[in-house]
Amino acid sequence: ETMNIRKAFGFEQTEIEVRGQKYKLQNIPFRTFYKLQEDSKDQYGNPKATEMYDYIFKNVIIEPKVNWENFEEIEEIEELMQECLTFLTRKKPLQEQE
Repeated sequence: ETMNIRKAFGFEQTEIEVRGQKYKLQNIPFRTFYKLQEDSKDQYGNPKATEMYDYIFKNVIIEPKVNWENFEEIEEIEELMQECLTFLTRKKPLQEQE
């Protein structure tokens, strides 16, 4: 059985829907995610949303390409980012963990 390199390195994709808008997301490697979390904190360990969200807009949400200007309400961005973070940190089904 050949190993699926893209899947092995965490680049699987999924589609989510937030407020009627569909988004295609692409996973990132675990190490990249942890590094992103570390880089997105100030010296007191508080999360800096702009850096985290900029990264997600650029590297995780692959369709449609969106950024801060595409949203009229902060709640929309928060909902979308929560879905993205849930996707990036979810537990994989057992059969994929081999």
